[in-house]
Amino acid sequence: MNNSIISRTFVVLACLVLLAGLLASTPAFSANETQPKVLIVYDSGDSWSAIDKNGIAQALDEIGMGHDLLNTSTTALTLTTLQNYPTVVLCEFTLSPSDITNVTSYVDGSGGVVVTGKAGIGLEAVLGISTPSPKSHTSAAEIRFENQHAVSHGAYWNGPIMHSPPMPTGEIPTINQFLYPATAWPAYQASATGATTIAHWYADANQWGTGQQEPAIAVNTFGSGRTVYTGALPGAYADPGWNWPYTWRVFVINAVEWASGSEYLAEVGLWPNANRSSLVWSGDTETTDMETAVPTLLGLFAQLGLQDFGTFYVVGKAGGDAGTEGAIEHPDIVKSIAMAGSEVGGHGDIHTGFGTGNLQQQVQRFRTMIKAINPLIAPFGESVKGFRAPHVEITRTTWAAAAQVGLLYDSSDIDVWSETTLPNFNGSLWEAPPDMPMDYHLFEVFGIPDADALAIYRDKTDYIYARRGMINWLHHPWVIDGHMSVLSGMLQHAINKGDIWMARQDAVVNWWIKRTRLSVQGVARSGDSVDVTVKNNGGQSIANATVWLKLRNGIDPASINATVGGSVAVTRTRSHNGMTFLAAIIPNISDGGSATVQYR
Repeated sequence: MNNSIISRTFVVLACLVLLAGLLASTPAFSANETQPKVLIVYDSGDSWSAIDKNGIAQALDEIGMGHDLLNTSTTALTLTTLQNYPTVVLCEFTLSPSDITNVTSYVDGSGGVVVTGKAGIGLEAVLGISTPSPKSHTSAAEIRFENQHAVSHGAYWNGPIMHSPPMPTGEIPTINQFLYPATAWPAYQASATGATTIAHWYADANQWGTGQQEPAIAVNTFGSGRTVYTGALPGAYADPGWNWPYTWRVFVINAVEWASGSEYLAEVGLWPNANRSSLVWSGDTETTDMETAVPTLLGLFAQLGLQDFGTFYVVGKAGGDAGTEGAIEHPDIVKSIAMAGSEVGGHGDIHTGFGTGNLQQQVQRFRTMIKAINPLIAPFGESVKGFRAPHVEITRTTWAAAAQVGLLYDSSDIDVWSETTLPNFNGSLWEAPPDMPMDYHLFEVFGIPDADALAIYRDKTDYIYARRGMINWLHHPWVIDGHMSVLSGMLQHAINKGDIWMARQDAVVNWWIKRTRLSVQGVARSGDSVDVTVKNNGGQSIANATVWLKLRNGIDPASINATVGGSVAVTRTRSHNGMTFLAAIIPNISDGGSATVQYR
C-alpha cells in the first residue's frame, strides 16, 4: 500500500483529570486541597515558542488542567510569580540572566519545571544536562523511550522486538513512535550530567538499521524540585497543517504531572469491566479453503470458551485476484459464521484493492458487496458493519464511500501507517487499525518457523497490552489453517492474562464510540476521601465503564474502599508502567447522566 494515500490519523483518548498535589501518606488522601494550575511561559516574539505553547495548552485543556500564560515579551518572569504555581512549563525561548536565577530558586524550593528546546540553555545545573545544542535534523526523526519512568508512562517497552529485528523492516512489529517528522521543527540534544536520560533521538527512516542517537529527554531532581527537559518541542504538532498525535499529548500530561510531585491520576478506563486491553481476531476470507478453515477456526474459538468472538471479512463473489471466491460461492460458510456468534464483515465486492476509483464507483462496489452478504446473515440478526480492503489498499475516497453506504468502521489502516493501536475516527467513519504482523508475510513470504512466529506474536501482544491498546489480528483462514498451534497458543496467552477483553471488532468499535462520550466531570476531595464524577455526555446509556485511580507509591489498594451510588463497587488492582491503579467499575451511566466513584 502506498503510505502517501493514507494520512496519519490520531485519536483523542484519555479523559484525564490530574489529582495534583495529593501528598498523602496516612490517611491515603489529603484534606482540603485545590486543583493547582500550571504556568506556561513563552515568548510571542519567537514563532516556535508560541506554537509550542499552543500545543502544550491544548494537552492540558484536554485533561481539564487549569493553566495561565505568561508572555516574556510583555511580562517579567519573577520568582514571586513562579511561586504561585506548583509546575511551570518553559517553551522554547531564550531566558534572561534574571529568568535563570528565578527559575533556579523556584526549583530549589520545590517547584517543578518542564523545559523545552533552547529554554534549557542556562539551566544546565537545574536540569542536570549539558548545554542544549541544535541537532542535525535533515530528515524525519523520532523519540524513543528506553527507561521505565512515570514521564514515559505507556511509552516504554523493552521486549525482544526492541533488541533484534524478527523480520524485514517493512513488516516488523511496530514500536510506540514519537514521530518528529518536519525538518523545520527545532530539535536539540543534551547529554545527562546528573539527570537520567529516558529517551533518545532515532532516525525514522530505518528503525532497526540505526541505533540510538543523541539524548533527547531527561528527568532530574534539583534541591526540593523536579525537572523534565525535552529537546523536541512536544507542542510542535500545533504547527498549522498537522494533527497532534495522542502520544505527544500524553507525554505533556505525564511530564507536568510528575514535575508537580503529584502521585495521583484519575482517568476513564479505555475498556469495559476494568480490562486493561482488548483483542480482536480477524480473518480476510477470500478463497475456497474457507470450506475447511472456517469450521476449524470456529471450533477452536468454541474450544477455548470464546463466545461472540472473531470477525471474518468476506469477499462478495469470485473475481479480481486469481483463485479468490466469496459469499456467493460459499453461502453456507458465511451463514455458519453468523450462527456461531462471530461477525461477518465485508472484504470488497471482489478481491481487488480500493486504491483507485471515484466516489460513485466505490459506493457501487460497496453496495454490491453488501447485497451479496447481508441476505445470508440477516436471519441471525446480523448485517455488514465493517470492512477491510483487499491488500489493505484504500484512499480517503474509500472511507467516504463506506460511510455513505452506512458502514460503521474500516479496518485497513495498519498501525504502522496510522501510528495508533486504538480505534479512531478518520473523518468519515471509525478506524480499527490492524496491528499484528500479517500471517501471510510471516509464513508465506518469509517462511518463519511456527515457534519464532509465536514468539513474535506474543511479544507484539505484550507490547500493545503494556499500552492498554487494541490487539487486532490480520489473518487469512487459508494461511493460518496450517499453523493452528500458533493461533491457539497466542489466544491462550491472551486468555491467561485475565484482563484482555476478547471480542468481535464491531463490539470493540461500538464500545469505543460510547467511551468517547465519557469525561471526568469533577474531582472532590475532603478529608481522607476522593470522589471522581464521570459524565455521560449523551447518546445512550453506558454499562461497565471504569475509573482508574493511580495510587501513591506505598498505598495498599486493599486499604481503599470504592462505592458507586452507595453500593460497593467492583474493583480491580491494575499495574501499568510500574504504577498501581485501583480500577472501579460503574454498572451504568444513563444517557446524559453522571456517576460518582467514592474512594475512602
